Amino acid sequence: MAFETKDKAKKFGSAFRAKKYDQHHPAEESGEKAAPKLAKMSDDTHEANETPEFEAGEQEGAQEDQQQQQSPQENPTDVVKMHGKAVHVHTSHDHAANKHHVHSVHPDGHVHDSDHASAQDATQTAKELGGGNEQPMEAENGGGMEEPEPDGFRMPRLA
Repeated sequence: MAFETKDKAKKFGSAFRAKKYDQHHPAEESGEKAAPKLAKMSDDTHEANETPEFEAGEQEGAQEDQQQQQSPQENPTDVVKMHGKAVHVHTSHDHAANKHHVHSVHPDGHVHDSDHASAQDATQTAKELGGGNEQPMEAENGGGMEEPEPDGFRMPRLA
């Protein structure tokens, strides 16, 4: 049994393949294949179609960006207190130009960028933003042992 396509251009042994062909090859119009028509929207039309809520958010983002550019370097410990330890820290060094940049992303979505004069300053800032200056848990609770259970047994930390 043969299954013919809508434009009668091909025959397939499977109805599924014939339908798939029809989906990907629209019917011909006046000798040319019909292409999906996408309406181009001008910038003016696009701006006119924006909702007031979207426009307010756009303005707020622009103001926040402007404040970040104008504000002096934030203390990394203050950033950690306000936004939590960074989930991602990236340090880049340009030794030739003597520029060192630290980029961090925090759990609440805050992004912190800072420039430093030396590699040591950048590395120290990256450690502070990532919470690297905190005491390890092993030292806090007795060399890697978990808190004792009610019966007095201490479960060793296995990993």
